[in-house]
Amino acid sequence: MIRTEQYTVHGSEIDHTYHLKPYLVASLVQDAFARYCADLGYAAYDLQHNDRTWILSDMHVEFDGLTPFWREPYTVKTWVRKNQKVRMYVDFEAINSMGKVFSRGSSCWLVLDENTREVIDAAEVLNNFPVTDLLSVPDFRFILLQPEGELLNTEEQEVRTYDIDFNGHLNSVRYVAGGLEAIPRDIRLINKLKSVTVRYIKEVYLGDVVKCEVRRVDNSSTIWVQLFNGMDEEVCRFKTEWDLFHE
Repeated sequence: MIRTEQYTVHGSEIDHTYHLKPYLVASLVQDAFARYCADLGYAAYDLQHNDRTWILSDMHVEFDGLTPFWREPYTVKTWVRKNQKVRMYVDFEAINSMGKVFSRGSSCWLVLDENTREVIDAAEVLNNFPVTDLLSVPDFRFILLQPEGELLNTEEQEVRTYDIDFNGHLNSVRYVAGGLEAIPRDIRLINKLKSVTVRYIKEVYLGDVVKCEVRRVDNSSTIWVQLFNGMDEEVCRFKTEWDLFHE
């Protein structure tokens, strides 16, 4: 079963070119999936009746061409590709007003016990989502991410109230937004983001200071970002690929 949600690009979502900020695709995918869960009776607020909640453990997003322009309508399609004992894989495509896919990817969702903060076997929840045997990115698989390369930049960012989600911790999209912000300006403003692959490791809370470390091997198109909390524990890592137009 493939779900379709309609959206429009708002002024608060655009970059300096008037196009949708690429990292916000991840937010829209989460919104589309949340709507799907709500329609089936398994929204986060439904799970909270049993002291449970959804968490996102991994996400991969690819970009193809420009994101939609200000006020342009577009569509986000989501579907459950695979169900395992504790993991549910949700794939997606984002399609512009001309019918062209401008972003696609995959995500992995788990159910967490809010008291123990442990991932649980929630087959009675996951099995209610119909599975569609379709790969959004056929040649992609989630694997262990191993950051490497020379340290380019280190930056500290404090978690603010507007960064917090319904679970009371840093919104998963804000991990990525903050990490991208730490990438040197001359790279991210001139070159085009091609893909992001994220692994979420630990929760971060209001008032925490997150340290971002950015690494790159020579002048490759791959840039790594790692995020650490105040106790120097790694909370997130992600790999970015870029179309390099200038060095």
